[in-house]
Amino acid sequence: MAIQAGNVLRRVAMGWLLVSGLACTATDESLPPDIQDPASLHTPAGAMARYQGALTILPQVFDGFLTRTGILTDELADLPAPLFVGGAYTSLDSRQDLSAFTDDYARLHNLRVQAREARGFLQAYADSSRALVGHLYAEEGYGEIWLAELFCSGIPLSTVDFNGDYTLAAGSSTADVYRHAITLFDSAMVMASDSVRFQHFAAVGRGRALLALGRYAEAAAAVAGVPDTFTYRAAFPPENLRLLSFFVTAPNPSTNYQSAPATPSVGNNEGGTGLDYRTSGDPRVPVKAVGQDANNQTLWFPANYDSTTFLTLTIANGIEARLIEAEAALQAGSDWLTKLNMLRTDGTQDGSGVYNPGTGGVAGLAPLEDPGATLSGPAADAARVDLLFRERAFWLYLTGHRQGDLRRLIREYHRDQNAVYPSGTYPGGSGSYGAEVVVPVPQSEQELNTKYTGCVDHRA
Repeated sequence: MAIQAGNVLRRVAMGWLLVSGLACTATDESLPPDIQDPASLHTPAGAMARYQGALTILPQVFDGFLTRTGILTDELADLPAPLFVGGAYTSLDSRQDLSAFTDDYARLHNLRVQAREARGFLQAYADSSRALVGHLYAEEGYGEIWLAELFCSGIPLSTVDFNGDYTLAAGSSTADVYRHAITLFDSAMVMASDSVRFQHFAAVGRGRALLALGRYAEAAAAVAGVPDTFTYRAAFPPENLRLLSFFVTAPNPSTNYQSAPATPSVGNNEGGTGLDYRTSGDPRVPVKAVGQDANNQTLWFPANYDSTTFLTLTIANGIEARLIEAEAALQAGSDWLTKLNMLRTDGTQDGSGVYNPGTGGVAGLAPLEDPGATLSGPAADAARVDLLFRERAFWLYLTGHRQGDLRRLIREYHRDQNAVYPSGTYPGGSGSYGAEVVVPVPQSEQELNTKYTGCVDHRA
């Protein structure tokens, strides 16, 4: 059973801190044989161990987040089960009951807790590691962005200090969680002033949070210094290799998936509103057939994640920075299409504003044309937004961005929910798609946190 955030706080304050020595004065003789001497962690080496520990959980947490948001949106689809038979992901894919998918809540808070605690260790015992402290501020900021994108409005941002004190918090609105993440990224930028890589990591996160708040010009300014070539990845080590958490085994054409309890496939026009990831032939979403399920339906795996050594998950990159700038440009009525085309073909813009396609970019991607050129008014605006979000969907496929984007389309662009998320008749045994688009905060939070009164809004 997942440990929810309130219980996580108590474990950190009472259990984990016992191991770390923050709440323990035992001598070597009184320690169990498998417990490290707490005093050994109150050193620069111990602080670095805490830092590495906080980073170690990042790929596992992010893997679960991108998998579940992929299924909740249109990126992944739980293949139809026999009539009235639901798979492990059916309620998530059909958006009928998301209350069973709250494990990410505890994991994301755990990410916050460990990053914050490790910062305290570094500042107390390795005060020369300012850039590493900045790195942890950024990691915590991303944890809060993911909480804001997946869960309902009303998320308590309770805190645990490295010395064992914890502070319970009331629920924060979705907007306030994004605002708090921005303050963490601001701190990251200051602390990581001598690490360009960590600064870029924080800058992209800051731009993403500002974009979610509809502060487009500020978002573009935040990422302006991030180069196209920047990439921040979280990697699973070879001894812990996995290929996305929804696959029960590594994808292989000879694998028998007919006994698998549930294996979502690459989405394709799901629910009438989903994009054609599989059949578009777009080189940014390569797919490969990896077998058949119990109903002899072909399973399609996102081949950009195929690996035989170790799996790396892209969390932020320069492409996202340029996409943020393109959206801000569209909002300002400037050169948004040029920015999108420079990503596709690595082209240039001459002094007169004429776009010249380049020879780089991605093979198979031709320059885009303005879909609103032959339209006017709201129809032209809508067509341009459609194109921009399609480009975001393909550039950022299965990197944990789609849920936030679909919620933004509803919240900031005032799109109807059933025109954004898959809707209509559900192809499995569950009738129709439901109305839920956010995961509720677990009931145990309310039971354990005396300041928390529950979600305040279940809308996007």
